[in-house]
Amino acid sequence: MVQENKRQFEEKAKTIYNEIKKEFTCQFDRGGSIGRRYARQDEIATPYCVTIDEPEAKTVTIRQRDTAKQIRINTNM
Repeated sequence: MVQENKRQFEEKAKTIYNEIKKEFTCQFDRGGSIGRRYARQDEIATPYCVTIDEPEAKTVTIRQRDTAKQIRINTNM
């Protein structure tokens, strides 16, 4: 079950990443906790981070670096 859930996250993340990279310079990061990922991206001044919510929810969270404000949007994917 854990492996299947991880696989679903990875597939959804790659699909979204492949769409985003068509228009923006971006990086795919799957190492460590979400807090460590945000910290790494903050260090290199990434203005926005997109994180995958539950794959079946079809939503992502977008975090703005300077304010740390987060919004959740529907991906329809």
